[in-house]
Amino acid sequence: MLVDLRRIKEGIEGATLIYSMWQGYLEEDRMRRFRKFVDEMSMTMVSLHTGGHADIDTLKEVVDTVKPKTIIPIHTFKPDLYEDLFPNVLRAEDRKAITI
Repeated sequence: MLVDLRRIKEGIEGATLIYSMWQGYLEEDRMRRFRKFVDEMSMTMVSLHTGGHADIDTLKEVVDTVKPKTIIPIHTFKPDLYEDLFPNVLRAEDRKAITI
């Protein structure tokens, strides 16, 4: 995650990061740099359990609740479908920096 966050560094200061992995990872030494970066960027990290397999209705509910300025689909086989569902989608390409 740190590699991806550093790549899109511009525009994420003060953002909210939703962390949905096992809490124990945050205590491991390898996560020290990640947590330091989050702190340096004044990001708020919210731990939220997710299953990783949301259906369309659930995705719409999350977007309606969170009201994000921008949606960046990641870890999906069909990022293009998000553009049909939401007006504020930014598609990222592997290994390419994005700015918001």
